[in-house]
Amino acid sequence: MKGFWQEPNNAAVRLMARLFGPMPGTYHGPYPTREETRAVLGENGTGVVQRDLGSELLSRGFPQDGNWGALCTKGSPPDTRYVVANWRGETLIVLWGDTALLFEKTSGTVYATYVLGEE
Repeated sequence: MKGFWQEPNNAAVRLMARLFGPMPGTYHGPYPTREETRAVLGENGTGVVQRDLGSELLSRGFPQDGNWGALCTKGSPPDTRYVVANWRGETLIVLWGDTALLFEKTSGTVYATYVLGEE
């Protein structure tokens, strides 16, 4: 029954996007899959501790006015470990625990969250 209600909605959204263009403020760049996210973190990720996270993100082009609150570091011990990686030059991936946040690099906005636990 879920598909019955969802498909007309999806068709309407696709039609409106074709007629009027994408909704303002939405992300339009490349979008890595969960598997691509896991792979880039494993191959190109840089491990940092929380006290060095800010300088690492800024060195990778994260904006000063980006969504720092999404990182939820307040109250975390200074030795909390993160892994940071760039993907295709437009996405900055930050992993802590099993949660990966995907940020649009130019705006600092989170556009996706993956839980990368064991499958």
